[in-house]
Amino acid sequence: MRIVGAELRGVTFTAAKLHRCTLTDVRLVECELSGAMFTESQWLRVEVLNCRMSGFVVSQSRLRHVRFVENKLDGADFRIVNAEHVAFEQCAMPDADFYDSRLQSVSFDGCDLRRAHMSGVVARELRLHRSQLEGLRGAASLHGASITFDQVLPLALGLFNELGITVTDEDSDAR
Repeated sequence: MRIVGAELRGVTFTAAKLHRCTLTDVRLVECELSGAMFTESQWLRVEVLNCRMSGFVVSQSRLRHVRFVENKLDGADFRIVNAEHVAFEQCAMPDADFYDSRLQSVSFDGCDLRRAHMSGVVARELRLHRSQLEGLRGAASLHGASITFDQVLPLALGLFNELGITVTDEDSDAR
């Protein structure tokens, strides 16, 4: 399937299999994309606004100049994605999976990234500002990422967990 120069509003693609789909200059607004499979797809200049995308799969795809705003992306599969100039704004993304993805000029602004999987990610100019990072897996892969001071502790705890570092109360060793 190839979609060019269109606005899709309120469309339902629940569990649709759209393998190798191409979207160019497309706007998706308030659509239902839960369980939709866009594997090995090409997205260029796409905007996705206020869509329900639980379990959405876009693995092994190429995303260029894509913007996700206020979407529900829990458990979404972005594995082995090649993304450039992609913005996620105010998206609920707990348990999202970015394993082995290439992220260049990608930002997560005010997103819920709790328990997201980032192992194997190669990132350049990655911004995680104002996002929830508790339980983030693969934090060691985020070399060069930009975070704010209030995100240091949640990210550090995830990194310590990966490295097998235990933080204990000094007095607990004496018992």
